Amino acid sequence: MVRQLLAEHQGKLYIVYTPPYDPDANRIEWLWRVCRRIVTHNHQHTNLEELIDDSNAHFAELSANLAEVLAHIGSPFALDYDSTPQDLAA
Repeated sequence: MVRQLLAEHQGKLYIVYTPPYDPDANRIEWLWRVCRRIVTHNHQHTNLEELIDDSNAHFAELSANLAEVLAHIGSPFALDYDSTPQDLAA
């Protein structure tokens, strides 16, 4: 399936191989940095449930604003993206 997709989009789509762990190249790491800063920095949690609740609230907020997620991962489409998850399901 991947080979077929690459053949169909030859010259437009490329596979880029990256090291197994390269946080600066792995965009999900960029999103985790934001989560860590917002959820754990300068906050005091007395138990794990509070930390989990804050984390869930943070990701619920992100899921309602996909443009913000794209901005956090450095996507060039972030400025043009104003769809919500409900728009994508339609």
